[in-house]
Amino acid sequence: MNLPSLSIITENNRQIARAIMLLATLFFAWRMAALLWLLAGQDQSPLAKPTPVTPAISQVNVDGSRLAGFTIFKAPVVVSNSAVNAPDTSLQLKLDGVFASSLQSQSSAIISEQGQGIGKLYRVGQQVSGGATLSAVYVDRVLLQRNGQDEVLRFIKTNLLEGEAPPKQNDANVQITPQASTKAEQARNLLSTAIERLNTDPDVYLNQMGLVASSGQGYEITDNVPSYIRRNVGLKVGDRILRLNGQPLGNVQLDKNLLQQVQQTGHARIELQRGSHHLTIEQSF
Repeated sequence: MNLPSLSIITENNRQIARAIMLLATLFFAWRMAALLWLLAGQDQSPLAKPTPVTPAISQVNVDGSRLAGFTIFKAPVVVSNSAVNAPDTSLQLKLDGVFASSLQSQSSAIISEQGQGIGKLYRVGQQVSGGATLSAVYVDRVLLQRNGQDEVLRFIKTNLLEGEAPPKQNDANVQITPQASTKAEQARNLLSTAIERLNTDPDVYLNQMGLVASSGQGYEITDNVPSYIRRNVGLKVGDRILRLNGQPLGNVQLDKNLLQQVQQTGHARIELQRGSHHLTIEQSF
């Protein structure tokens, strides 16, 4: 029997070894490439979708009527039918200001006897001059009860200078026209002077009138406010004038326009802050 030569066997073994080494190298290179591809974040193979789990939801009963009645704003003070239909009081009283709250028990009003200047502060349930009891307070009126009957006391038409006339000023810039025959004319002249001075020299005028701007939050009353204005309008040192006819104060240019509107309409609704309380004063001329 003829056997293959040793040289042929050796050559075949070498070829097989080379093939095995080549396959091993290719396999190793493929695995390394896959590993590097994964580390580089480029593995785009789809991930297995997680099995959705339905959470256990407890049934909650919601009262829709309570949600419908919910509001983030303070409820306005609603005028009752008794206050609307009640006759005006015959008592010689004057309503100077109101602290109207949504809770009537926390409301109060400043009421004076006519001709007596600024009045006293009364809380709901307290007796006022004339034997009447303060029973309710609203933003534009108060309800009194006398002898079992409801009566209304409203803001009356006065002028900004009611009471004593303003003293004559030496400074022509702030002098009230001597020929003014009525207090209404005096009020209009005062407004005209204020508008003119706010146009030409606002800082000096505010200083002369004793008003200090509070960073856009109205004007603070100081000792320099003329005494006749403080007495007749009911202002006190430390009060802060916040709004005029519902518009915020503190910007001189905008406030000048508000004064022009007051001059044209003859009506001023002044909102003050006195400590932690808010006071509304209405003046007409």
